[in-house]
Amino acid sequence: MPGRVDPEKGRVTLAVNLGWSDYALRDALEHELGRPVIIENDARAAAIGIHARGMAGASDDLAYLAVGTGIAAGVILEGRLHRGARGLAGEIGHAIAELDGPRCNCGQLGCLEAFASGPSIARRAAERGSDATTAVEVYAAAAAGDPVAGELIDDVGRRLAWAVHLLVMTYDVERVVVGGGVSHAGLQFETPLRRELARLRAASADAGELLPADIVDVLPPGSEAGAWGAVAVAWSADSSVTASEAVSPFRGATSASATTPGSGTEVGRSRLTAPCTVHRMDPSPAASERRSTEEES
Repeated sequence: MPGRVDPEKGRVTLAVNLGWSDYALRDALEHELGRPVIIENDARAAAIGIHARGMAGASDDLAYLAVGTGIAAGVILEGRLHRGARGLAGEIGHAIAELDGPRCNCGQLGCLEAFASGPSIARRAAERGSDATTAVEVYAAAAAGDPVAGELIDDVGRRLAWAVHLLVMTYDVERVVVGGGVSHAGLQFETPLRRELARLRAASADAGELLPADIVDVLPPGSEAGAWGAVAVAWSADSSVTASEAVSPFRGATSASATTPGSGTEVGRSRLTAPCTVHRMDPSPAASERRSTEEES
């Protein structure tokens, strides 16, 4: 679910790109599906999936930067999903990238998302007189030699490199994995980002140490990190297991170490106290009553 969510209460507290505020999504879905539902932010879920499947190697300290309709990150620290005090860790899309920049859907001026998300790329291209109407078309135009599109995607790459730098400086992660629909543009997306990271390394010994050339991985299309994260969360709902255990049948693992029941906290707490551990979240009383009625019938 894109946006700010409260997994414990099953509510979307704010999703600016959907126009939702304080929406009881879990209850609504349970009413429609007649099944228990767990609500999780999409970038956080993707970070769990990436860590659980070893998509960033063996690192237990990583960030997943999602670049699509919006921009957000999910952060894994010491093998745990890091939510922060208010569940907003990783909301880098709403960090100010330029004072007095374009207005973001959140209401602020100059957010990173207002410069580098898919819709923002398309809007900026239109403002420059381009015929491209989507980010996909902008990147295709750049690949075909359109100078306006080329200049624009270079700017997007620079800003996303700054976001990678901020994530590394803030959380001291070993790996940053970049995904989302915009990242599927291939070399046209990746080259400006890596070029700016190289410039940052050359300009600062500090950045040179924290931003090694191999720190960023761009997920190929079809990686489905968010879906794997959802698998990890959903499969863990019936008992206390790690995210790695939840997806182990799909990664060829033959065994998984046991996790002591009760060693973590329910999805939605401010921090998980075992590696990406999630527990069954009690459904709403109304949903429980519906399921009991269905089972009796």
